[in-house]
Amino acid sequence: MICPYCAKEMEKGFIDQDRIFAPLTWYPANRESGFFKSTKRDIKLTTATESATVYYCEECRKLIIDQDELPN
Repeated sequence: MICPYCAKEMEKGFIDQDRIFAPLTWYPANRESGFFKSTKRDIKLTTATESATVYYCEECRKLIIDQDELPN
């Protein structure tokens, strides 16, 4: 993937969870807090057995996740 900030090649990597059955999830910053709060905009980044593909630009120090490449 090409970095949209500097146009250099990005390094492909992964985000993983540190505890089994605990998926990493993106959620809007203005979401209500609480353990079981969820919105339609929440995006699960990992599953118990699959990692998210992440591209890293060393030059810009940016991470990019393509939502189309996330595990189901």
